[in-house]
Amino acid sequence: MDKSLRVAKFNIIDMRKRIIYFYLIISIVLMFFINIGQYGEILLPVIMDVLTFIFLLSCASDTLKNKFKFAQANNISRSTFIKGTIISIFPISALMAVIDFAINRTMNLFIKAPTFYDLYFTTFEKFTDVEGRIIWMQDGGLNAIIGSVLFSFMIYSLASVIGLIIGVINLKTSERTQLIWSVLSVGLWIVWFNIDDRFLILDKIRPSTDNRVFLVLLIYILVFGVCIFGSFKMIRKATVK
Repeated sequence: MDKSLRVAKFNIIDMRKRIIYFYLIISIVLMFFINIGQYGEILLPVIMDVLTFIFLLSCASDTLKNKFKFAQANNISRSTFIKGTIISIFPISALMAVIDFAINRTMNLFIKAPTFYDLYFTTFEKFTDVEGRIIWMQDGGLNAIIGSVLFSFMIYSLASVIGLIIGVINLKTSERTQLIWSVLSVGLWIVWFNIDDRFLILDKIRPSTDNRVFLVLLIYILVFGVCIFGSFKMIRKATVK
């Protein structure tokens, strides 16, 4: 366990500069939108959630190869390496969930920027048109605050684990295959955000209020568990190309 914690500490230290640069860039972009918001209402749903999700997924997948080589060179077992990597996911995700919450609440003083939690669990879902969503007010209650941070933490942890799986797959694939997967991933995001009725699609697949929390937790636990199990299995047979 001591070696796993050392690997986790190494990963956290490695992420510090990346996180700082990420928020510096994001702050500049968001200040631009806030400035535009002075001249009219702007709706930016899940912008921080999506950007942080992509950032964590990319970091986990892109840096795994170098970290894996470092671990092998220092006689760190594959099991210890993957345990330490997974341990590091939780403090990083928790920190970014808190930072994103603070940024999002500040943004909502100037523009409408609902999070995934707002879309899925609050009164935002009752507004079915753009005009209604423009007048939506973010819930400032304690339950909403705790729920928003926890939900973001879950999403970000999942992003890192999925990125870990992608990183392990990349250990076995050529650069051309990695490029194809990257282009496809970006393409899917572009297609999704260009679907005018994407909120209506989410409304149709959204379960009833009574079962919603249970269903989200169940799906999260299943996907998270499968990804961790898969990463352990795959890293044992991984060979660096």
